[in-house]
Amino acid sequence: MKNKKAQEEMIGFALILVIIGVIILVFFTISIKNKTTVEESYVTDNFIQALLQHSTDCAENYETDYLDFRRLINKCANSGTGKCFQSSWTYCESLEKNLNSTLKNSWQISSDSYYKAYVLKINNKGNELLTIYDSANKTELTDVKSQFNSKGSVQNLGEIDIYLDVYY
Repeated sequence: MKNKKAQEEMIGFALILVIIGVIILVFFTISIKNKTTVEESYVTDNFIQALLQHSTDCAENYETDYLDFRRLINKCANSGTGKCFQSSWTYCESLEKNLNSTLKNSWQISSDSYYKAYVLKINNKGNELLTIYDSANKTELTDVKSQFNSKGSVQNLGEIDIYLDVYY
């Protein structure tokens, strides 16, 4: 009888060790995933902040009075038909042209790169003002959303919201 009790205790001890090992593995996996999420969101947050301060090629009142993205977004939202100084571009056309150029140069999208697609949306009072999208192999946005993970950020400028989602 004594031998059987010792064997049962050893099996119980082994089961406890296995359970503790599984719990540690689960916590370790969760901690790794959370670090990645924070890092990726940090990257998109910083990108939006830097973008808003970046100058565009649209001047407001005189030749060297170039608007930054924050001011150009506000001009497009509030007076979309207004035009850039010495240009035939409206504020909204200039915004789209400058955003396309800046996003293409900032996020290298290809099937070989880490980033597979991005979507930048600007809403004014809940209505869509502008959406810019690019993906590797010109994949449709619905396909990108189902195939890849994404991290994103939102920047609120009063009644204007800027959403950036980057897919990897």
